[in-house]
Amino acid sequence: MHIARLLFLAGFALWGAPAAAQREIAVATEADCRRRVGEFEELSLHQPNEALSLAEATLAKAADAPRPLRARLQLCRGELLMRCGRADEALAELRALDASGLDDAVFQARLQVRIGGALVMQARVDEANRHLDAAAKLLADSPDAETEAALLGVQGVVLQTQCRFEAALAKFCAARNRAAELGKEHLDAQWLYNIGIVQMATGDRAGARTSMATAATKVKGGHMLAMILGVQADLLPEGADVAERRLLLEQALAIEREIGSRSGEALFHRRLGSLAVHVQDNAAAKSHFARSLELTRAVGNAESIASSLVALADVHASAGELSSAIELGEEAMTHCSDLHMPAVERHVTGSLAEVHEAAGNFSRALELQKRAASCAERIADENRSREVARIRADYDAELVANRHKVELAEQTMLRNGAIAAAVAALVALAFVVRVLRQRARLMGALSVALEDVRRLSGLLPICMHCKSIRENDGSWQRLEDYVSTHSEASFTHGICPHCMQQHYPDANG
Repeated sequence: MHIARLLFLAGFALWGAPAAAQREIAVATEADCRRRVGEFEELSLHQPNEALSLAEATLAKAADAPRPLRARLQLCRGELLMRCGRADEALAELRALDASGLDDAVFQARLQVRIGGALVMQARVDEANRHLDAAAKLLADSPDAETEAALLGVQGVVLQTQCRFEAALAKFCAARNRAAELGKEHLDAQWLYNIGIVQMATGDRAGARTSMATAATKVKGGHMLAMILGVQADLLPEGADVAERRLLLEQALAIEREIGSRSGEALFHRRLGSLAVHVQDNAAAKSHFARSLELTRAVGNAESIASSLVALADVHASAGELSSAIELGEEAMTHCSDLHMPAVERHVTGSLAEVHEAAGNFSRALELQKRAASCAERIADENRSREVARIRADYDAELVANRHKVELAEQTMLRNGAIAAAVAALVALAFVVRVLRQRARLMGALSVALEDVRRLSGLLPICMHCKSIRENDGSWQRLEDYVSTHSEASFTHGICPHCMQQHYPDANG
């Protein structure tokens, strides 16, 4: 009877049955579960929101399915929430699943990788690393090629957000190799896309163009193609026609709208709004940012809401509509309070401080500038702590390696007598000299990492459009020139986690 029902439903589906009929198929066995998850993953490449709806409907129908099968469906739903840009919901779903304690090493490894990916999307890198390390330990005992590929890719994303681009590139290339072994072209395209992002961040624009063009041939459409088009717009030469850049972004926007990805549509409305600001088309910029805000409110992503609010506030401020700009900026602040992301908070508070300063609200501007400075200090402290930890870890690893060499020499001395003793003594002496030199280098590196730099303080008169700073003599300097003149800082370029998430969300796993 059960088989007949399945055959009937399958035949009905081939005749164009509605999706609701297909959802009736039970998830009673491991094969059922794998097939359904495969369907959702395939559909998510083009219609992530539709895939999520089907997964949720199937999960509701699988109330009586064995617990391991329900857990796999829940993991799939968590992954689909991430693909739909709903990182907060995805993380909550995955954490609840992690607390269930399902005893399956491969499943747990995949779960830890996905939790790590969701945390990276929220720029919580240290926490993400703990979950990725747990996944690596599980896979050491229970290998699984697809999960290993995902782990390598997310580890690459972590390195990418830390601007450790060479190491990130190695991880993404390794993930691509695993994807090729599995015959998964969409995974190959994903990691090739990330390789392109790294190449763009390191100034290899020609390599990035090649990577993106190759990735585009491996996808048939959908969200990934939209993201590739967005990067290709960024990779156009600086003197390229604005209309050419706009066309690529509009094509990406049309794809996101067609597949029903509200988060993707909101992203490209923000991109088009920024382009409109660049060409001083305030009306178009307002329209795009307002639509982005509407979509992000529907999705409920606090970071995207804050970004849309700040962008819209900036447009109102540049048009002299300061009361609207302040209202929008203050609303953005309320979203930031729940984000626990200092980079985003610094961006929002800094922008709002400029608007209050332009409106003559200097006390509020000063308060916000202090808050932005506090965020910047927290970010600097976190970066210094990470750098110190990295230096110490490298030192400890080399110290252990050298101690092992001395122990071998001592063992040789005991076996071979006086000549070996002399050799061992020389080796030990060389080791001591090396350790002392290593210690001197460590102390120097630590002092550089912890040294207090000269800090600019007080209110700086900054142009709200070009960001130039007014000197005491009334002249104006570019921001970079001013900071270089008045501090010991110099500039290099990368992509911060906030901008990476805002402009290249798919690069975050």
